[in-house]
Amino acid sequence: MVPSLYLDNIFAHPKNVLSGKPTLDVDCFFAGASPRGDLVLEAELLDGEHTLAKTSKSIRVLAGGDPNSAADPSTAAPVYSSTETVDDPAKQTLSLKEIDGVKLWDIATPNLYTIRPQNRI
Repeated sequence: MVPSLYLDNIFAHPKNVLSGKPTLDVDCFFAGASPRGDLVLEAELLDGEHTLAKTSKSIRVLAGGDPNSAADPSTAAPVYSSTETVDDPAKQTLSLKEIDGVKLWDIATPNLYTIRPQNRI
């Protein structure tokens, strides 16, 4: 069973990756019915089971569709054809600042990380 409000999609934007303190912006796109009142959105960056960074903020998800997307919210289109846009009122961004312990990726040592977003009412 899917809750009335859920995270539909996320997109992670790494920044300053060559500095000693990289940052990560995480766009979270909500779908479903907007709850009454605020909720807390959290994001955690993991290297395996080790937490590298964590942040949260209180948000209010706005009702209404994205003015730049198709009117039909249901589509058989593949994931890469997403209609979520910069102006989507359901988009919320969390920023993880000055992250310690991030290893640079290269072909010989691909360092992959997990972002774990969640929302609480």
